[in-house]
Amino acid sequence: QMLHVFGRGYIGSHLDISGQLLLGTSGIDSTGPIVSSVQRAFELGPFGTLAGQTGETRFLELAANGANYVGFKAADALAASLIWTLPSGDGTANQALQTNGSGVLSWGASGLASVQVFTASGTWTRPAGITKVIMEVQGGGGGGGGSAATGVSEVALASGGGGGGYSTRLLDVSTITSSTITIGASGAGGVAGNNAGATGGNSSWADGTNTITANGGAGGAGGPTSAAPTSSSAPGSGGTASGGTVNVSGGTGIHGFAVSATTSARGGSGGSSRWGAGAAMSEVAAGSAGSVYGGGGSGASAIQSNVAQAGGAGGAGLITVWEYR
Repeated sequence: QMLHVFGRGYIGSHLDISGQLLLGTSGIDSTGPIVSSVQRAFELGPFGTLAGQTGETRFLELAANGANYVGFKAADALAASLIWTLPSGDGTANQALQTNGSGVLSWGASGLASVQVFTASGTWTRPAGITKVIMEVQGGGGGGGGSAATGVSEVALASGGGGGGYSTRLLDVSTITSSTITIGASGAGGVAGNNAGATGGNSSWADGTNTITANGGAGGAGGPTSAAPTSSSAPGSGGTASGGTVNVSGGTGIHGFAVSATTSARGGSGGSSRWGAGAAMSEVAAGSAGSVYGGGGSGASAIQSNVAQAGGAGGAGLITVWEYR
């Protein structure tokens, strides 16, 4: 059975339909419910053939407030027919409407769900429900150089190690189950004597498709004996980074300096990392270790008639994974 309305129809109570209702361009006004028991209860066809002319369902605001509305409509081209099935009840506060990919909707948590912090190499495994991550990859800091033993009127000045590189990236992990995590080791400080510090280790995320790498900072030069005033040899350069949306090189270490062989000598400070400044300058002492992830160690220093000193180690690398539903 079929009811055709070609002009404008008015319903004061309600209209029960067991067949099909076809409406012309004038529409139908109802102050009661329109009830249908067929599968295709309401079907809205396009009102034209141009882009954007698919049928619309509109919900108007109160007449006293104006004539604005909200609504829904189909895209101009669909890959296939689809009906969404609504949840059986309301969700809890701050939940969002989600799909299972087959047209069934449900309430679920959204946004940041968890954070994993790696200070040692291992494997990241995607938790259930996680679809995206932001990973922060920090390389290890370079070690500061060691200083030689000095005689009368001599100083020995070592340079600071470079900070490790840093890389960050937003990644869709809906098809990724795990990733190999490599944490760059801290660069060892130069042993006591005119010895350079070691380069920090490289940190990386490698899931088989994407590789995000933050390289370690270079070690600072060792400190040979010399006359004051003077400065140390080349400090360690900062580590580079690749594969991220943002790739930042670590800070270069600083030269050591001395103005007098009898009163003051300072080893170079370590280069900075994403997490802060490297180790501070050492004054007539062994170098200090980098106190932040990826920070460079400072170089050793000695005034006249002093023993050899070791450089400070760099800060170790780090990977932080922010996990989102």
